[in-house]
Amino acid sequence: MPTFDFPSEPYFVIYDENGRRVYFTFREIGDRVRKEAPETLGEHIFVQIDALGLNKEFERAGTPHSLPYTFAEKNTGENNA
Repeated sequence: MPTFDFPSEPYFVIYDENGRRVYFTFREIGDRVRKEAPETLGEHIFVQIDALGLNKEFERAGTPHSLPYTFAEKNTGENNA
């Protein structure tokens, strides 16, 4: 679940309709992929974001972190963050 608090791990930041910063950690996205879109495990992050229906949110998202290839690996189930 996204948060309004500054996270202590790799994250994306977006601005909601009220102009507030909303943070999505890479770990949280990986957890959602495993739960909501397991068919995309090991796929590129763009495929996973699309499967979660987060395209609109991530069009203007930013991150100061290097992006992983995938948020959730196929074989290990671990985050790649």
